[in-house]
Amino acid sequence: MAMFVRRRWPWAVAAVGVVAVVVLAAVLLLRGGDDPAPAPGAGTGDPDIVETAEPVPDPTSPSVALDALLVAPDAELARYADHELTANAVPVQSVVGPDAVWIGDSPEDRVLVVLTNADKPFGNDAGVTRLTFVGTVKPLSPDFAKALGLSGADLREATAQRTFVEISDYQLA
Repeated sequence: MAMFVRRRWPWAVAAVGVVAVVVLAAVLLLRGGDDPAPAPGAGTGDPDIVETAEPVPDPTSPSVALDALLVAPDAELARYADHELTANAVPVQSVVGPDAVWIGDSPEDRVLVVLTNADKPFGNDAGVTRLTFVGTVKPLSPDFAKALGLSGADLREATAQRTFVEISDYQLA
C-alpha cells in the first residue's frame, strides 16, 4: 500500500493544480478582468446611454405666473394642470370655507385655492387678507367643487374653470 501512495501522489497534486487553474481562468473570464478606467471625456460605449456635458434638468413641474392664470379664458385653464404656481401677497376675494378661498385681483379675475392641510384652515376675511404660497394647478371635477361647499355662482365659475390651485401651507401677507 505504501508503494501505491508514493507513486500516485504526484498525479493527485497535478490534478488539483489543473482544477485550480481552470477555476481561476473561469473566474477571470466571467468577471471581465480589470478594465482600465475610460479616459476623461470618453463615452461608455453603451449606445443606450446618452452622454452630455450639460447638467440633467430638475424634474420639477413647470411653473406658471399667477397673472397668466388669472387672465386666461376659462377654456384654457386646463392646460396649466400640474404647473407650479407661486403667489406673493395676493388678495383674497372671498372665503368659501375653512379650506377654500377665491384669490385674485378682482371678482372677474380670480382662481380657487384649496388648502390640503387641515391644521391651518383659512380664517380670514375677504378683501382684507393677502396670501403668499406655492401650490400646484390641479383639474377640478364638479363633484369635488360640491364637496368643497361651493354653490350658486361660485359653483358655476369653478365648474367653468375646471381647475384649482392646491396648496399645503400659506403665509398671511
